[in-house]
Amino acid sequence: MNSGNSSGHRTLFELTQAIQAGASRPLLSLQEAIVQLDLVPSAQLQKLAAEDPHLLRDRSAELVQRGVLTADELCRALAWVAGVVEVDVKHFDVELPEHSAYLPARECRELSVVPLGMANETLFIASLNPTSESLHRTLCELTGHSVALVWASRTEIESRLNEGPEVPTLQWELTDWPAPKSDKH
Repeated sequence: MNSGNSSGHRTLFELTQAIQAGASRPLLSLQEAIVQLDLVPSAQLQKLAAEDPHLLRDRSAELVQRGVLTADELCRALAWVAGVVEVDVKHFDVELPEHSAYLPARECRELSVVPLGMANETLFIASLNPTSESLHRTLCELTGHSVALVWASRTEIESRLNEGPEVPTLQWELTDWPAPKSDKH
């Protein structure tokens, strides 16, 4: 099992330790990741690979089109192939300063991401699709920081984002500030 990807990480320290430990993990193929995640039986994958060797390489999106995997499962498997660490974002101890201006709540919800904290001048952000280059670029542009993406499930991300405006990962928006008090008596 590729235990370095394990989703038990709940603090920024544990996350950075897992990323460092992951640097020495052996590389996985998509087929190995799918089997280790127990998403599809090995025999079924071997049959698919025999039919079309490129299906488990440069045409992996077809696994979703064929109904072999869900889009979320493919994202997770690709994250394992890339050596991306998983986090338990629902219970993660977010380490961002109060009223941080890293990423407004609206963008977090639109992009389905949860900022987790800063370490070594890198902003760690949980995403369902951490291997997306366009998402990475967008987050770097929006935050003005170096960004490291980690994997979290859609359910956990949505749960964390739906906790409300008091969620420490989100910036206060103008509509969240109390209305100014009137000087009139």
